[in-house]
Amino acid sequence: MSIFGRLGYDSANTANVVTALSANVIATLNSMPAILNTWQTADVANTDVGGYFQNPVANVTQGIWNVANSIIAVTGIYDVSNLANVMISANSLIASCNSFYLHTNRISGVAPVTDEPTQPHYNSAIGVSKVVMYITFKSDEIQNNAPMMGNFTSLTVANNLSQSYNTIINYANTLTNSINIIANTTNLTPSQTSTIANNLNSITNLMNSRRTGDVNFYYNSQAIVDDYNTLKQFSNPGQSELYLFNNYVGTDKLKTRINS
Repeated sequence: MSIFGRLGYDSANTANVVTALSANVIATLNSMPAILNTWQTADVANTDVGGYFQNPVANVTQGIWNVANSIIAVTGIYDVSNLANVMISANSLIASCNSFYLHTNRISGVAPVTDEPTQPHYNSAIGVSKVVMYITFKSDEIQNNAPMMGNFTSLTVANNLSQSYNTIINYANTLTNSINIIANTTNLTPSQTSTIANNLNSITNLMNSRRTGDVNFYYNSQAIVDDYNTLKQFSNPGQSELYLFNNYVGTDKLKTRINS
């Protein structure tokens, strides 16, 4: 199959209206750069244009959610009062996993733009960051990809999350084995339950801080681009614009700046 073949062109219906391109048009088209490379052309021709993106933290996030949910199940069934701190931490971690999973799906390109369109997605974050990279290179001589990667820090913590997952994976069993189902108490010491709760909280804090950091960075980037576009109109004004600014529409603030 070719891209043209996908059109389902029926030559019998257009035999009298299709004409060959002129030599000049062909020369112009030949002089233009290729739109697609070989593999891109093949994928379009074969209608195989999905499956390019993955969420690198999806599996470990799901695993952590499963552990937290198991802890809730254990503490909820037995209603052990001295495990309340663990239950609170597990509930918070479940909420964080849900938000983190959705966020990382968006910024990894897995979720469609229609999913929470006001939130950063892969394409919107890439688009704004390319402009910010140019602006900050010119304004602050930033010569690295921080203006782009600041949108995607949540995608870089798979190893941290895997280590945390390995720490908490047996917590549900530990809690189950510690509970006296008759007295509804645990033989874990307050120090031990505190350690469990704190380890759950550390994952919650990591997920929340990375997610909110990405989102804030994206909105800050958008604000910079908006301000940049506002100021662009005053770059290299012509004689007539300068006359308008200096005599009619320009404030003292603008006149001071354009005439400095």
